Amino acid sequence: MATITELKEDFLYLGIVELAVLIGVSANAIYLGDFEAAFFYFLVFVGVIILERCIFTALIIPKQKGIKEIFEKIMVEKKAAKRKISFLLFLLIILSSWGIVSYITKIYLDSRNYVKFLTLVTPWYIAIYGAWLGYLIYVKNRYTKLVLALLSKKKMKTGKIAFLYHGDKYITMVPVSAIDDEKLKKEIAIHNEDFRYGDLNVLVEKLGNLKLAVITSGDGKERVNMKGALRAIKISFPKKFEDGNYNDAEVQEIENIIRRYLFL
Repeated sequence: MATITELKEDFLYLGIVELAVLIGVSANAIYLGDFEAAFFYFLVFVGVIILERCIFTALIIPKQKGIKEIFEKIMVEKKAAKRKISFLLFLLIILSSWGIVSYITKIYLDSRNYVKFLTLVTPWYIAIYGAWLGYLIYVKNRYTKLVLALLSKKKMKTGKIAFLYHGDKYITMVPVSAIDDEKLKKEIAIHNEDFRYGDLNVLVEKLGNLKLAVITSGDGKERVNMKGALRAIKISFPKKFEDGNYNDAEVQEIENIIRRYLFL
């Protein structure tokens, strides 16, 4: 993998080559007296430089030292891209109205061709910055998901989470917002005994068709509390104990029972 220094060196050499090409074609156009063509080549060159800078920054963002530096770099680039898009849109609106431009410049014949080139090239600049902004939003969301995933794993390792099933039917989770791992839920549904999930120990207790699974680092007392919670649920809802068709209010009461036995 190329380092940031190597990428800078590669893009520097590329820029030197492009500058040489620009000087060559522009000088030739000026020698022939075609100043408008020279101006057009300059605009194209600026657009290429903008695109290459976006590509270069996209390559070095993942090479920052840490997540914090990556987010800071993304936010700086997003703000800059929004400002540049806004300016270019404003410029395009002004350039698209020849009457305003001619009134401001008072150079009717000479400015007409330059404005034509600017109007032609500016949308490409906007497209480049728009694509760049879209990429930054995508990368930011990607790293946000990574951070959330890391935080979720941390919560799983340090916190206690309870899952309640009736057979293989998922009923509820306490605390509800602690983790949302569909793969883990499926694993619990097919296990009727304690099992390992990655680095985690998952305790499983059953009472009839009712199954309570708890991710915890606790000792034997935890299992006693799990059995007590299952018995309390059975006593509170004897009819629903068999079919497991709990309504929302009953699920809330079940969550309170689980909290009382496992979290208080």
